[in-house]
Amino acid sequence: MPGATALKFPVDTTTIIEQSLAVLSDPRRLRAVARTSLLDSEPEESLDRLTRLATRLLNAPVSLVSLVTDDRQYLASCVGLPEPVADRSAPLSHSFCKHTVIDREPLVIEDARVHPLVKDIPSTLSGTVAAYLGIPLIMSDGQAIGSFCVIDGQPRAWRADEIQAMQDLAALVVTEIEQRVLVDQERQARHGFDDLVNGIDAIVWEADALSLRFTFVSRQAEAMLGYPVERWLSEPDFWENLIHPDDRVLTKHECITAVTRAEDHALEYRTVAANGETRWLRDNVFVVLDETGSAACLRGVMVDITRQKEAEAALQESEELFRNAFEDAGTGLSFISVDGTHLRVNRIYAQMMGYTIDEIIGMNYRDITHPDDIALSEAQDDMVAAGVERTASYEKRMVHKHGHDVWGHFTVSFVRDRNGNPLHYITQVQDIT
Repeated sequence: MPGATALKFPVDTTTIIEQSLAVLSDPRRLRAVARTSLLDSEPEESLDRLTRLATRLLNAPVSLVSLVTDDRQYLASCVGLPEPVADRSAPLSHSFCKHTVIDREPLVIEDARVHPLVKDIPSTLSGTVAAYLGIPLIMSDGQAIGSFCVIDGQPRAWRADEIQAMQDLAALVVTEIEQRVLVDQERQARHGFDDLVNGIDAIVWEADALSLRFTFVSRQAEAMLGYPVERWLSEPDFWENLIHPDDRVLTKHECITAVTRAEDHALEYRTVAANGETRWLRDNVFVVLDETGSAACLRGVMVDITRQKEAEAALQESEELFRNAFEDAGTGLSFISVDGTHLRVNRIYAQMMGYTIDEIIGMNYRDITHPDDIALSEAQDDMVAAGVERTASYEKRMVHKHGHDVWGHFTVSFVRDRNGNPLHYITQVQDIT
């Protein structure tokens, strides 16, 4: 029935076109094509060698390695086309090779002029292509990225052995391309690793476990300590000589002991930078074991902790100054918790009450305050704790260890942490008995 045929033909054609477009535009396939890094690249001799071989084996004038995207084909290798090849790209409307990608099967065309897939393609109409034999390039991940083909300007019948030869050569093309992909991935991974390592504000290193000689040092080494990386790698005793003379023996002993036990460890030591400055390092060392469980190599990260050490020294000095000022003050000083417990007192304060420092620590101030003055003391302290007053000054009686009264003039302030949480009272006392 003519009417039925007329209705069915457009539906089938539309379906075929949609399926073909879906194959060509599959994102996974396009990523596989892009991973080859061959699009718009310079000619690859390894691929040209195979296309030349194909022309000789099949006595065909033209051989191509064609990559197919969703909108064009690109000739990664071409032999037999007029030189120079000005443009290696062609739109898919001109492409034979797209059909090998779509069908994932060899495309064998003996006479393009009468073949339904390609008879209307410009290269067929111009007489450039009369016979075509194309093998799909299918990668190990299953994605078809293009075609390996030979072309003849005259119609010809392709023999079975010729088809087999092209399939064998196409397998070699895939191997070459996948090897290229692996090399690119390794190069990218290496560059990524180098960028990561050299971007860290620390020295990343690797060394032999027995000799302690560096086998790798990141570029930050020179930025941090001023010595060229070449010296770190070429001088057998560089690490030992880098350490400050006063820290050298102990640091090396600690490292060797830990390595002998195959234990990861952390070292802190001073180094002498190229400009003569002393720099503190924290060296986190990881022991890599061989198949016998012995240390094979060491890997580590050196972090400059000079500022931290300087801050610690400044804090220690500040604490020492405070301690001396607190202990040697001419008045009684005490730190008293929010609930009234003595946290810290100086010698004058303890002597004023007749106790030793150890005896009075932990006692509540109410236990040594005259009963009639406790309410006064609490009221004054509460105003300071509430922020009504910055300090409170008042006089009250204390009860000496031996029972007699001790009059004192008290100045009380209140300390909070950076978040405003209460810490303790600071009390100054002068004996005014």
